[in-house]
Amino acid sequence: ARESGVDLERALTRADRGIARCDRIVTELLDFVRATGLQPKPTAIDAWLEDVLADIPPHPGITVTLTPGTGDAVIAFDRGALRRAVVNVVENACQAIAGAVVEGGRPEGRVTVATRIAGGRAEIAVTDTGPGIPADILPRVTEPLFSTKSFGTGLGLPTVQRIMEEHGGGLRIDSAPGHGATVTPWLPAAGGNAKGGAA
Repeated sequence: ARESGVDLERALTRADRGIARCDRIVTELLDFVRATGLQPKPTAIDAWLEDVLADIPPHPGITVTLTPGTGDAVIAFDRGALRRAVVNVVENACQAIAGAVVEGGRPEGRVTVATRIAGGRAEIAVTDTGPGIPADILPRVTEPLFSTKSFGTGLGLPTVQRIMEEHGGGLRIDSAPGHGATVTPWLPAAGGNAKGGAA
């Protein structure tokens, strides 16, 4: 009887976790389809990024550094939306590193956030020293609900891509398995192409 009680408790715990996960999925799905429109404001992107990165909680054994390259360039963007996109990409990079347990059992690595203006684009390149993305998975990482994680909804990069496209920009992903990945959200350098209305 005692053993069956333990089994029941274990099953209820699993059910509770499943319900919480479903709740998160529904919340993220609703957020994914919600069209709120943008409120772009001219912003010195390098100084703004420094503040955004300072607010991200540190991950043990992972160093996040900013390599600013746009000087005093001012770009018009929705600060809340872009903050979410940048934090999402940086957190993904940290998780990729943490998921690859290195010798000694401690995840160690670097995430570099580098900015530049090139070809009419203001780019925010987030490079990690994680395991990289396999070639067969790379084309799918921006599909809603696709995920390589055991838990999660796979809405991270699709949401980032949507935010960037709403700004008139985009998202580029480069990776070599075993050599990390670079995820680059980009904005029009002129800052005048952001959509002000609902997407």
